[in-house]
Amino acid sequence: MDTFLSQIDWSQVSGFVMAVAVVVFIFERAWTLYQKATHRDKGDKDDEDSEPVNCRVPPDVDVRGMAQQIAELYDMHEVFDSDGVRVWYLRRSFYEMMEKSSEALQKISALLPLLVDNQRKMDHRLEDIQHNTQRRDTA
Repeated sequence: MDTFLSQIDWSQVSGFVMAVAVVVFIFERAWTLYQKATHRDKGDKDDEDSEPVNCRVPPDVDVRGMAQQIAELYDMHEVFDSDGVRVWYLRRSFYEMMEKSSEALQKISALLPLLVDNQRKMDHRLEDIQHNTQRRDTA
């Protein structure tokens, strides 16, 4: 007799537990870094008066260039077409193609029962012809 515990795939359970442990660890680490970056440690009660975090940027890093690239990316993503859809993501022709495909699928769906009915009629006619041919051959 199989018990509930004998039906469990323990390799999947252990993998799931490990995945949950990793996710918990990552969230705890991210929360700790967030609290340090915003000076929200347990002893820090006044967020507005806290000083900004000092970050040392290596001299070979072009921070202004990075900021310019981020601004260009933002500007590229904020372009809209005449329908209000962001050009960066989907083109208008894609929507038009999807609408035409949807209409074609609706027409096919409407014709499919008629085609099935015609096929059944053809099958019955073929059976009648075969039956008549066999009767003629035996007579």
